[in-house]
Amino acid sequence: MLDPEVNYRVFTALYGFDPVASRISADLVARELNSLALGYGDLPLFTFNAYAAPGGEVIPGYGVSPKRIAFGDGVLEGFARVGLGDVAPQAILAHEFGHHVQYADGLMRADLPAPEASRWAELMADAYSAYFLTHARGAAMQWKRVEPFGQMFYQLGDCGFDGDGRHGTPNQRMRSALWAHGLADAARPQGHILPALGFYDLFKAHYPQLIAPDATS
Repeated sequence: MLDPEVNYRVFTALYGFDPVASRISADLVARELNSLALGYGDLPLFTFNAYAAPGGEVIPGYGVSPKRIAFGDGVLEGFARVGLGDVAPQAILAHEFGHHVQYADGLMRADLPAPEASRWAELMADAYSAYFLTHARGAAMQWKRVEPFGQMFYQLGDCGFDGDGRHGTPNQRMRSALWAHGLADAARPQGHILPALGFYDLFKAHYPQLIAPDATS
């Protein structure tokens, strides 16, 4: 972010902003971040995120984007600082990989309005993540180790019920993870792995309970 040319390409090629305004903003960002108070552009806060993208987006001047999962180093550094460096990378990667399962198998809900479609996708990804983390043939973590991460990570949930990027409330996110842990723990025969679509069917059936009013506060 200290390089105005990189900022300019992000603003224009990725976001499609006006070139003149982007030039001003690119220079402003590079100049203001180049200070000790803002870590010379290197603070965990600036890259405290991760995302999955299905690929196929046409970015002018760059071609067609690949399928990908991207981590900001800030999200790894931040969780490491609070003692969750062992579980956070696996949990976040599993959540984002869950989105790729959704892309591959057509599990997104295009029939729902944006806020509800986003909540559906995010709660399912939370469930996929918890299933992997606590399954005997996944990361094989005890719930008591996963739970503190969940209590912190799911506070990034939201109560902005009209937002297009809605993730679900913290309680809904934790309930989704706990439900998936129960599936992993009850696997019979021991170690049996549900296929993605089988997991989806169970999630869909249980979804009304995950978003029930008593889970939204």
